[in-house]
Amino acid sequence: MRPKIFITLDTCKVVRKGVSFDAVQLKQAYGRAVEKAGGLPLQIGPTENTELLDEMLTQMDGLVVTGGDFDIPPEFYGETANPDHRIDAPKAQRTSFEAYLIREALKLGIPVLGICGGMQLLGVILGAGMIQNIGTQVKDALEHEQLSSPKLAAHGVDLEPESWLAQQVQGISIRVNSTHHQALTKLPDTLRCLGKSPDGIIEAIESTVYPCTVGVQWHPELLEDEVSAKLYGHLIKAAALKARE
Repeated sequence: MRPKIFITLDTCKVVRKGVSFDAVQLKQAYGRAVEKAGGLPLQIGPTENTELLDEMLTQMDGLVVTGGDFDIPPEFYGETANPDHRIDAPKAQRTSFEAYLIREALKLGIPVLGICGGMQLLGVILGAGMIQNIGTQVKDALEHEQLSSPKLAAHGVDLEPESWLAQQVQGISIRVNSTHHQALTKLPDTLRCLGKSPDGIIEAIESTVYPCTVGVQWHPELLEDEVSAKLYGHLIKAAALKARE
C-alpha cells in the first residue's frame, strides 16, 4: 500500500455570484509529485480543532508543508516587523495549524518535507532566525522572486559535498526555481544546511535530530528533474518505513 502523505492546503477567498466565501487551495503539482514518487496524497486544510489534527496524525505516514503568498508573523520567530523591510500579510490561522502539525509530526517520528514557506516555518520551529526581506538585508543578493515561470530554473544552488542530497544527485551544483523574498539564517545545532545559492542564502536544510526532516526553499514539484524526484522519493521511502511500524 502507498504511504499516506498529508499535504497542507492554503486559505483563500473565492467569489461566486457576487458572494465571497472562505476556501482552500493547492497547486495540483504537489499531489502529482507525491503520487509519482509512490505516495498517497491526502489534503488537509487549516483548522483549530487539535483533537481532529491529533486523529489525523495517527493516520499520517508523511507530511508536506507547502508554500504560499504570505509571511510568517515576525513575532513567531521572536522579532517585530521592521518598517525598513518588506513584510507581506500573514495568515495566522494557517501558520498556527501548520506549526502544530510540524511539532507533533516531529514528536511522532513522521517524515516532514517543507517547501518554500514550509521550509521557513520548519526552520524557525527548530530555532533558526529569519531574514525578513532579502532585497533590503542581503547585499548583492540574487533575484529570488523570478519573473519567469516557476516551472523554469532561475538560479544555482551549491550543495554541501558530503550531504545526502549531493550524493543522491552525484553532484554539488543544481539549478532551482525561486519565488520567495524571505530566508532562513543563523541555523542552530538542530539544523544542517544542505545547500546555498551563490549569494549565501540558505536553500536547503535538514534536521540533525529528527530523521527525514527536510526543507527546500524552491518548488521541486514544479521542476521535472532528478533532484525533484529524489526529494519527494526520499520522503516517500521514509514514510513507507513509518507505515510499516
